[in-house]
Amino acid sequence: MKMLGSNDNNLKQQAVITILILLGMIITMQIAVMQMTESYKENMMTHDAEIAGHLLSHGVNTHQIRMAFTDQKADEAVINGAALLKTAGYQEGMANSLLPKVDQFYQKYAVIMLVFTSVFSLLLLAVFYFFAFQRNKKLEDAGKKIQRFMDGDASIRLNDGGEDKLSGFFSKVNTMATALTVHIEKEKHHRIFLKETISDISHQLKTPLAALQMYNEIILDEKTGNK
Repeated sequence: MKMLGSNDNNLKQQAVITILILLGMIITMQIAVMQMTESYKENMMTHDAEIAGHLLSHGVNTHQIRMAFTDQKADEAVINGAALLKTAGYQEGMANSLLPKVDQFYQKYAVIMLVFTSVFSLLLLAVFYFFAFQRNKKLEDAGKKIQRFMDGDASIRLNDGGEDKLSGFFSKVNTMATALTVHIEKEKHHRIFLKETISDISHQLKTPLAALQMYNEIILDEKTGNK
């Protein structure tokens, strides 16, 4: 797990599940190979039995038939045998349909391998989709909460309770939101303080301004009387 280089639990879970699926695939393939080997051996023995029976029915000595299947073959015998069979169209590259046993073997295990690989591929896709869906859901929920915060609900916070990288990012966003909330509250207090200060100054100035206005009226009246 240290190779992941992080404390992202979701990533670790995804990696563990993926590894388990791959191990299951490897084990299943090994079992399939064993089954294929057994099936191939059965087909080969059936084919050899058919040849032995055919030779026996045509009067070939039983001892020679046994030797044909059990003795070590020289390279020259292999070459001569291949040349003989080639004249009958029995050679490499011939269509599987001309060899019923081979064709059955191929069709059987082609379908089995297709089913196995399809199942494991679907499992892997399901794992990746599940974690991608969870991550997208978290991001969508975070987007909605951020919009509510921008609309004025300063109490909104993202869910940062996990130990994955996304939760770590949400934690930093929450820290920023808290700092912004504190700053907004300070600005509100500053505005209230400024408003109260201006109101107090205005109230304090009313008395001297009223006195000045009264003195101004007296002065104007005196000037008018002197005329």
